[in-house]
Amino acid sequence: MRTSVWTAVVCSTTRRVLIAKRARTANNPRRWNFFGGGLGARERPIATAIRELMEEGSIAAVATDLIPLNQATFGGKRNVLFGLAVPTEVIPVLNAEHDAFRWVPLDDLPSMDNLHGPTWRFASEVRHWAATLARHAAVSVEVAETGPTQAMPGGDEPIAAEETAPASAPPTPKGWLIRAVTALIRRPSAVGKRPDQAR
Repeated sequence: MRTSVWTAVVCSTTRRVLIAKRARTANNPRRWNFFGGGLGARERPIATAIRELMEEGSIAAVATDLIPLNQATFGGKRNVLFGLAVPTEVIPVLNAEHDAFRWVPLDDLPSMDNLHGPTWRFASEVRHWAATLARHAAVSVEVAETGPTQAMPGGDEPIAAEETAPASAPPTPKGWLIRAVTALIRRPSAVGKRPDQAR
């Protein structure tokens, strides 16, 4: 069975989620979705989430930034969902798969037109998780370098504990903004704006 991995990027201060619109030439054209894609050969879901965030939005995340939220089988494939809490709404640098993005209030997400299936199905889980985030600062969490595995909610495939932050705590955004800005500066020819050009 094919596996797709999605990441809901949520701003902890505004309670809005980042979604991107698929380009006319991409799969699922003109649909709005979380960043994500297919699980690569010999790739763990957390690695897919990190890769897809960078490929599709130039968002540099590390495993300890991501929180496993859910997994479910629908649309003939297994879908895995991670959450990434960020302290500010960033402007992603989109690749050719997307041609627009928007920050959407979490309560408005399920009722949007042209929402991609997995994004619509996971909207309530993202809203519930976002309600647990601190409004102004994310709490730092420490992740053991070795240890037991933890199962993804709703499924049976374990993920190594050192690859995820504890599911009960918000992610650590420490260094996240610096990595995002660095990624944007290193790709000056990419579509989008650097943070200093925004607004």
